[in-house]
Amino acid sequence: MPRVTLSRLVGRVGRARLPVPLARLTVGGYCALWGVDLAPAEPSEQPYPTLDALLTRRLRSGTRPVAPEGVVSPADGRLEAAGVISDGSLRIKGN
Repeated sequence: MPRVTLSRLVGRVGRARLPVPLARLTVGGYCALWGVDLAPAEPSEQPYPTLDALLTRRLRSGTRPVAPEGVVSPADGRLEAAGVISDGSLRIKGN
């Protein structure tokens, strides 16, 4: 499957609203599979209705302070490539 197609499919799945029991099961499974620690998240009485809501959850104040210098990323992630930018362009997610 082409990467762009897969990315769009994952995006649709991530935005799909789920019934509460299924949302709890899905979020719990995702957290168990990927080792997601929900302790730093702001408390919530409701389960996350979508995977996107889980992945964009608000964190408690001071949980992850921003570094005063260097490279700062607004999200957890993994660096997959590094190198010199010679032509002035930067490619992100195939775009």
